[in-house]
Amino acid sequence: MLDNPITPQTTSITFGLPTGEWQRRGITQATLMLSGATGENWSGFATIDAKANSVTFAVLNGVSTGTVIHPDAGVDEFELRGYSSPAASVPFPPAERDHASPDYEFSLRGTIPVVSTAGPSALHESLDRGRTGDRVSDYRDYWAVPTDRVQVKRGDTIRVVGPAGFFSGAWDAYLEGEMGQAWDAVALTPRISADLSTLTVTVPPSADFTPFFSSQYRPLMPELDLIKADRSSVVESPVMVTNPKPVTVTRLAGADRYATAVALSKAGFPSSAPTVVVATGANFPDALAAGPVAGFVNGPLLLTAPGALRADVSAEITRLKPSKIIVVGGVNVVSDAVERELRALAPTVVRIAGSNREETAEKLVDSVFASAPHVLMATANNFPDALAGATAADSIIGPLLLVDGNASAIDDATRATLQRLGTTDVTLVGGPAAISPQLEESVRAFARVDRAAGADRYGTAVAVAQSIFPTSYNAFLATGSNFPDALAESSLATTQMGPLFTTPSTCVPAATKAEIQWLGISNVVLIGGPAALGPGVAALRTC
Repeated sequence: MLDNPITPQTTSITFGLPTGEWQRRGITQATLMLSGATGENWSGFATIDAKANSVTFAVLNGVSTGTVIHPDAGVDEFELRGYSSPAASVPFPPAERDHASPDYEFSLRGTIPVVSTAGPSALHESLDRGRTGDRVSDYRDYWAVPTDRVQVKRGDTIRVVGPAGFFSGAWDAYLEGEMGQAWDAVALTPRISADLSTLTVTVPPSADFTPFFSSQYRPLMPELDLIKADRSSVVESPVMVTNPKPVTVTRLAGADRYATAVALSKAGFPSSAPTVVVATGANFPDALAAGPVAGFVNGPLLLTAPGALRADVSAEITRLKPSKIIVVGGVNVVSDAVERELRALAPTVVRIAGSNREETAEKLVDSVFASAPHVLMATANNFPDALAGATAADSIIGPLLLVDGNASAIDDATRATLQRLGTTDVTLVGGPAAISPQLEESVRAFARVDRAAGADRYGTAVAVAQSIFPTSYNAFLATGSNFPDALAESSLATTQMGPLFTTPSTCVPAATKAEIQWLGISNVVLIGGPAALGPGVAALRTC
């Protein structure tokens, strides 16, 4: 316990800091947290006085503000943390693990007396390790690295690099989860370099990271903990630990885009469907906007040629026995002849069409969504971003609005739709080249906006999954080179929720594969035949 007590008159607390490590590690900022006898938690922030090697925290109106210090107040627990600023770089070799630049952090914990009698306003305490003895009950050097997603799997090697001499003495190492994702800590054997700057561990091939309280294979906050044997130093490194379970890969495909849509419908709706949505298979905008609408009305999306209804599509509608068919688009994309054939297959047939692709999307949304707090928005000028966005919209039971991504602002009709829906959150799908920063700013005028974007179409699909899906059992893969196969994917995503990733025809991008592992996905469905998604994709071979 520290010597000098906190009193009701305390307005500042000054700590003399330990010598050596704080200066060597470039600590410039500190926080103080108090809890216990003062009756409520209190925290403060201050800049370290490097010359005096001390830090002073101002306690406005006394530390007991809002509380009563009882006559037998006792003690407060305190924790003093120091941070480097700017963050210092800790290299994880690219061949092993990569981290961004982390903060260094020291932490001193202990107790400090609290009394109700009068005392000085300025409290001074020395925390030099050589002078305080057992008055500081827990002195720890926390070397914290950021919470970026860093995959660690069985058999991987992790190397932690610090200043020369940091890893002196004996160390223990563990991989363990936190909160509801905890598992039995996996003990690791540390190997320390001759200059005591580098500690290396290898995850045993037999390690099991199955959480105690969850069937998920994606722990939320796993950690690599390095603990000095005398408990004077702790290095905490949040990492992503994967415990891969077998992934089943299946394929749904037809001879062409229309037959593929039929196959998806049969898989998603094996018995019947109350509503069927029909859109042209000749182009992408109408079908992409129609996908989330089909999901909302619990029906499949089927594709048609502009001038005639194919026999296999007609047969599928007959099998589904819908009471309603929604035709998407004007007569130039779905002809009157097709509409007449559809009227023979359901009691009610309605057509929803606008003067352009954006207006058609808005009218579709207006026809079924009474409200939508969260809306996804993608450019109508190209298909890759909207493919991923349509499936994500299905998962949040919300619409996908198509906009002219090159415009400097959303148009009045889109604004009116968002306001009618009571939209408070908008996710833009795609980078600034797809949806302009000016258009983004116009949306920010009345809604919170975030942007899911990657370096390319494949990266954007991953970003959408990261933004919308916290976990998933299913994932869908479709070619990123063309749109037809994935147009009707919402027929399956309606009943088997999961993200859609676009891929090249020969392999799976590394970021996509990492996201599949991160989400705990065990069922991957390929949309399209081997010409679109070849053997490399079916084997989930990394690009």
